[in-house]
Amino acid sequence: MAIVNGLGAGWTGKVGNLIFAKQPDGRTSVSQAPQASDIPPTIRQLAVQQETKVMGAFMSVMKEFVKMGWELQGKMEKMNQNNAMVKYLRKHSFTGEGTERHFDFSKVLVTRGAKSAPSEVSLSINEFGLLFNWNKEINSKQAHFTDQFVMVAYFPELAEVRYTTAGAQRHVGKDMLMLSGVEKGYSAEVYVAFVADDRKSISDSVYMGQVIWE
Repeated sequence: MAIVNGLGAGWTGKVGNLIFAKQPDGRTSVSQAPQASDIPPTIRQLAVQQETKVMGAFMSVMKEFVKMGWELQGKMEKMNQNNAMVKYLRKHSFTGEGTERHFDFSKVLVTRGAKSAPSEVSLSINEFGLLFNWNKEINSKQAHFTDQFVMVAYFPELAEVRYTTAGAQRHVGKDMLMLSGVEKGYSAEVYVAFVADDRKSISDSVYMGQVIWE
C-alpha cells in the first residue's frame, strides 16, 4: 500500500488494477488489486476465506453500529472502524484450526474502549423485548453517572440486528431493548456496553449470551 500525493489524491474505487481508498487521517492510499492464480490455495488461505465469508455476513448487518462501536479504537489504530473490528475478530473471535475455523460470538467485541463496562448485568425477556438490570454504583474513574447504556441483539438466521446507542444512564440501573417487529422463534446474540454522554469514551462490550426471542 502506498500513499497518493497529487493526481489521484481523494479518489476512492478501482482504476485498472489499482484500488484507491481514503484513510481515516484524510490521506489516500493505493494498492494493487489481487490477481487471479492457478496455484491451489493453502490450508491457511482456505481458513482465511472461510473467516472472511462468516465475518462478511456479520459485518454487513452490523456496519452502521460499528461506526460508533469501533470509532475510537479505529482512530487509535489509524484505520477505519470496519478494518479495526475485522482485525480484532480475526485474531480473537475464531476457534478451531485450518478449514474447521468457527466464529465464536462469546469472543466478539461489538464495542472497544477503556471505559468501565457494565457489571452484574441480568437479562430477561417479556412480550416487548429484552430487559436489562445492572450495577449502577460508580466505583471507577472510568465510569460516570451520565454514561449511556448500549444494547445489541444480533439475529444470525434473520441477518438482522436491533440496537440502541443512547439508552438509559448508568445511574438508572435498568433499560429495555424493544424487539417489536422482529420475527419470533429465532436466537439472538446479545451484547451490552456503556458509552460516554459526549461520545469521547466507550467500554468493551459484554457478551450476555444467546437468547430465543419468543
